[in-house]
Amino acid sequence: MVIVNYAAEIDKEVKMEARKLVYRCLITLPCLILSHNSLAASQGAFVGGGIGYGAIDTPNQIVFLTGTPTGTTPVFVNKDKHDIGGFAASAYFGYNFNRNLGLEASYNHFADSDYASQQTDTGESDTTVVSSNIEFKAKTYNVVAKGYLPFDNGFELFARGGASYVIQKVTYSTTAAAGASFFIPVDNDALATPKLGATTTKRIRPTAGIGAGFNFNPNMGVSFSWNHVFGNGNLKSDTDAIADLDMITFDFTYTFA
Repeated sequence: MVIVNYAAEIDKEVKMEARKLVYRCLITLPCLILSHNSLAASQGAFVGGGIGYGAIDTPNQIVFLTGTPTGTTPVFVNKDKHDIGGFAASAYFGYNFNRNLGLEASYNHFADSDYASQQTDTGESDTTVVSSNIEFKAKTYNVVAKGYLPFDNGFELFARGGASYVIQKVTYSTTAAAGASFFIPVDNDALATPKLGATTTKRIRPTAGIGAGFNFNPNMGVSFSWNHVFGNGNLKSDTDAIADLDMITFDFTYTFA
């Protein structure tokens, strides 16, 4: 038997656009800092939102085993793909007690992690005989303390730290055409085999982040930040493990000063 392995390239347009946005922010923010004379973040309630790049830190590789199906006669082609990270978004509100300390609550939505493997009959039918799919979804609700280091020209550095309520959903499916007596197994050196169907795991995990911002006036500001949620368990051995989560966003904040 001959198995021809192809690593299928997937469309990465969303991921590229998110990265372009991050690069634009990196260029724009220093320009704003140099060209304006503004104030530090004001005391009071604030709301905001951000967009950028986010990832569920699952394996960045093929997670299915490929090989010759036992007892089959046609030649098969393995088609595998995986997609990690992409567009992400956040929304938040909070209260600044003074120029140096605030409290923030937020919602973060991360890009999915998707894995797929197919074995296609290259005989007369040239159809998919068996396929397997795994999809990770994640979102978090966060409560953090936020510390600021302001500068006179409106520029500020900040750090976040607190807790995240993580909701992670893993969907695993495997299908076979009529008469097929085999399936594509998960490579447990890369990922533990999930339960068939959809499994949702909810857990409170620590979170932290850093960033830099610029305030145009006491009410309006922009920032560029990185946030990390610490996972729990080993994805290679625990079917209910929580993956690490990362997000880089460009944010706009309005303060009711």
